[in-house]
Amino acid sequence: MRVILLKRHLIAGNKTNWILTGDSLKSADMNEDGEVDISDLLLLKREVIKGYGN
Repeated sequence: MRVILLKRHLIAGNKTNWILTGDSLKSADMNEDGEVDISDLLLLKREVIKGYGN
């Protein structure tokens, strides 16, 4: 689910209802730099793939 939220956030453009805020922003900020960007999406995908390997 977080992957879908991140993708929607990244393509949101002017659609403010897709922008992550509050706890959603904190949980999506994988590298904890205060922003949600493509790096966070890649890090989250890496974590998901790593989880499937266990």
